[in-house]
Amino acid sequence: MEAVFFCHGMPGSKADATLLHKANPDIDIVAVDLLANTPEDVDVAFSNALHSKVITVDKGGVVLAGFSIGAMAAIKIAAKRPDIVSRLILISPAAPLSMGDFLPDMAGKPVFKLAMSHPKLLRLLTVFQGLVTRWSPERTAGALFRNCGAAERALFEDPAFRASVNQALVECFLRRPDA
Repeated sequence: MEAVFFCHGMPGSKADATLLHKANPDIDIVAVDLLANTPEDVDVAFSNALHSKVITVDKGGVVLAGFSIGAMAAIKIAAKRPDIVSRLILISPAAPLSMGDFLPDMAGKPVFKLAMSHPKLLRLLTVFQGLVTRWSPERTAGALFRNCGAAERALFEDPAFRASVNQALVECFLRRPDA
């Protein structure tokens, strides 16, 4: 069975790997727990994931994937460990908004606009979301998916997906609120 080492986005957590494996049962999705380390130590998170699988890295190396901000972590890991990473997959990679006119088409447009124009207000919003998440992760998840498209709404109806979103919110806002 092929293994893919996965760097989650934010909000997100190593639990995202469970959902990916459910959708891809023939692939062993191994979580790289980015919340367990500082952004500067992403290679430590990768090493921990690698050792957790007792995998002998053959001459072909391993596949590393990253989603959103996790794509940046995957790029850093691949640059530090070219001896192990043979293939890099970037899914909706985060990039500086100054690189193009992406904002009008982004699902997170209001949040990104707030981050650019009023970073302190964004911090207050984040603290508020953390408080709501502490009380009820389901409410935070519901608010995040309230105005989403039909495909995302259908995905949110899946109890396993909702549970994963709730877990990711708890891990991001409560385990590593500074992430």
